[in-house]
Amino acid sequence: MRVLLVFFFLFVLQGIYAQMNLVPNWSFEDTISCPHRQGVTFYSYTPPWFSPSENTPDIYNSCDSYSSTDDSLMGVPHNWLGYQQAHTGSGYAGFEWAQSDDCDYLSVKLKSTLKEGKKYCISFYVNPGNYSYYVIDRIGAYISVDSLHASTYGYLHYIPQIESPVGVIIADTVNWTEISGEYTAAGGEQYITIGCFRPDSMVQIAYGDTINPPGSWPYYYLDDVSAYYCGPDTTGINELCQYNFTIFPNPVKEYFNIELSNSKGLNENTFISVYNIQGQLIIQQSIKQTNTEVDISKLSKGLYIVKVDALTNTTFKKLIKE
Repeated sequence: MRVLLVFFFLFVLQGIYAQMNLVPNWSFEDTISCPHRQGVTFYSYTPPWFSPSENTPDIYNSCDSYSSTDDSLMGVPHNWLGYQQAHTGSGYAGFEWAQSDDCDYLSVKLKSTLKEGKKYCISFYVNPGNYSYYVIDRIGAYISVDSLHASTYGYLHYIPQIESPVGVIIADTVNWTEISGEYTAAGGEQYITIGCFRPDSMVQIAYGDTINPPGSWPYYYLDDVSAYYCGPDTTGINELCQYNFTIFPNPVKEYFNIELSNSKGLNENTFISVYNIQGQLIIQQSIKQTNTEVDISKLSKGLYIVKVDALTNTTFKKLIKE
């Protein structure tokens, strides 16, 4: 009986852990005071969320009363960009993509760091405002070890691990659209950043079904951001992969080889990427055979992350440059 009770409590605890959202203030309900003004409220009212760039995303809450003459209204469901009920609770955030030279991002530190080899389910909901004159595809989330900081208004040069499908314009102004995916941690990640991470040439843009055009550039409400462990546990990060791969030599001085265990899933969409410990993309090249040589002779000494990115899966390994 004692053994059964132990297994029962372990099962219950595992279920609780699996459903624990690692994103603080995930629905933007916790505010210092009521937001009343566009462009500055995000900094002032929604810790621990922050903007990693010079731009200013927004926060909305039902505490801001409706007035048809107030151009900076930040209420829920009525606000300056239209009418939208929160997906959960009484608040949500908002961000704009005004092409590559002007992009909003929202970042937050997770409640705990991600563990190597564990699988996490990441999701969030977006909705274009009624008066958003344009709508786009490719909104994503980037998970990183360190926080992102850029003294710029332009897009951040990172490749999001979670992203909406290419070519699928997010245009539904009535319903919230979920963007979600699974992420296998390299270990130590503790920040999530949301926005559009693609340059103009890689983003498809269309006219929105606006009530009162012309309106703003693509602008999206954001709500219910979640990141939680969704198993199963693995003894190594490679066990989640459709195919295993080996890096040799490791540590490396100038060149290393990446060898796939088989050619399953190998096609024009298979890439190898090398990132520094800050999560910045340093090298990317296609993989056309099971054994590929990569030149890192110009990189500084230190720790790097090697990613094999295929159409159906993504796998990470650590690499040491001597």
